[in-house]
Amino acid sequence: HQYGMNEEARKPAVQLSPSERQALLLFLTGCTNGEIARRMKITSHTVKDYVRRVHKRFGVNSRAELQAYFFLGGADEPIREVDILSFVDAESNGHA
Repeated sequence: HQYGMNEEARKPAVQLSPSERQALLLFLTGCTNGEIARRMKITSHTVKDYVRRVHKRFGVNSRAELQAYFFLGGADEPIREVDILSFVDAESNGHA
């Protein structure tokens, strides 16, 4: 399978909670678990839990596979580049 993903991972419209989505967006912008925890005002343990759940939902086993999924064409549409850019803009303006 491409990028180590299983067939379920290729299904569109993976549902994420708002917190999982925020953690995923922060990760995709290059944040570490510690940075995600600080920005979201949660513990690093909670970030690890979100990351684990996101991996499971997208059928990947690592951060590298998750990045490949989004940046090398595996994602059908759950999070688009425009979402990431909008989130980064909002973060830099203090709105996220």
